Amino acid sequence: IYSKAIDVWSMGCVMVELFLGRPVFMGQSREHQLVEIVKKLGTPTKDQMQKMNPDHRGLKFAHPIKGQSWSTIFRGKAPVDAIDLVSQVLQYDPSRRITCFKALAHPFFDELRKPGVKLADGKALPPLFNFTDSEVKQSRKMNLMDKIMPTSK
Repeated sequence: IYSKAIDVWSMGCVMVELFLGRPVFMGQSREHQLVEIVKKLGTPTKDQMQKMNPDHRGLKFAHPIKGQSWSTIFRGKAPVDAIDLVSQVLQYDPSRRITCFKALAHPFFDELRKPGVKLADGKALPPLFNFTDSEVKQSRKMNLMDKIMPTSK
């Protein structure tokens, strides 16, 4: 079932790839990719499988696999805030993944909210906070707009 949670998962995969310099779940087929996911996150429970796919009919794993910690996977290549965000994004159960607005409010992005922050080459940041009226309304409803938007100090 498609939802924004699928896009959140994808964002997490891209984020890990940016830090590691390679795909986190590299597989040559759907089955191989699933094996790579399980090697990192551990064997999903029956409930997690059901939440990912309500039509799931009982994928069996011969031996349960214990997942790795994100700190182990990153091996010092990512800051603590990035590891924390990824751990909230790459969850088997879509309902347990961080929401888009909560991800934007995560401390990992605090640097982008600092007044006068510039790109590494000294250029100004592109417009990052030009939200639609609907997005502003939704983030305010969640009491997150003050955290997401940069301070004017």
